[in-house]
Amino acid sequence: MQRVALADAVAAGELGPEADSEEAIYLISTLIVGVASQAMANEPDLEWGQGRFSPLFTKLMRLLVAVFPPPATT
Repeated sequence: MQRVALADAVAAGELGPEADSEEAIYLISTLIVGVASQAMANEPDLEWGQGRFSPLFTKLMRLLVAVFPPPATT
């Protein structure tokens, strides 16, 4: 699912071609596991989207554009 989402984002010009890669999959999985493990370890009774960690997930996903910038348009 992640690979398809990345390929779709590359095809739409939202991310650069390097985002359709194993490296991007590893980066995303690291971000997901990092947020999830922090939330489960430190705030296990809170629902997703509450607390200190899970609300950061959306911001972290925006980092993909910085790491894999879309091609410049002229």
